[in-house]
Amino acid sequence: MGGLTDTELMALIKTGPGIAGTGQEEAFAALIQRHQQPLLNFFTKMGVDISSAEDLVQETFLRVYNYRMKYTPTAKFTVFLYHLARNIWIDRL
Repeated sequence: MGGLTDTELMALIKTGPGIAGTGQEEAFAALIQRHQQPLLNFFTKMGVDISSAEDLVQETFLRVYNYRMKYTPTAKFTVFLYHLARNIWIDRL
């Protein structure tokens, strides 16, 4: 899955839960692996301690999954991802 783009991974994730053979779980895991450290860096640069930053990263990925059906690839996936992350950071403040 590492060779797929973020948009292609999101397309797999959008297929919905419980559909055998879609690779939904693998796609989501690949997306997490790809963006987990950059998100952690984002939150720590925003002044969040490391423990809380890890929680915010997890919350961001939960929100990505919850909003997967609303994602439209009109911009880079990272625009969508960091928009969610920023909103979570604001909510935490």
